[in-house]
Amino acid sequence: MVQVNTRSVPRRLPIRPVFARHSRARSAKECAAAAAEIASFLRQQLPAKWLVEGTEAFDFELAKLVYGFEAITPTAFPSDPPDLALDELNEQLASLLDWVDEAEIQIVS
Repeated sequence: MVQVNTRSVPRRLPIRPVFARHSRARSAKECAAAAAEIASFLRQQLPAKWLVEGTEAFDFELAKLVYGFEAITPTAFPSDPPDLALDELNEQLASLLDWVDEAEIQIVS
């Protein structure tokens, strides 16, 4: 018997209001707050099974994104560049946009 595993993929992700709330984030504190809200939103809106390692539904790229957003903190070392949090946030956002594009999920309000 052949078992076909499919996963129900949401076709829309209503994250634009989150992006709008944090569109002017520049400081490390603001970027960390934006990243934390985005990570939380992704955890709430997307199937939890996509983030459970060891399951067939696990999505490595999504997990990497969520953990990447969660890793952005307002604290920095003196040797860090001044815009490190902003750069990290922008990199994660670009990766998120690539991920939703590949998953054929539309970002909506």
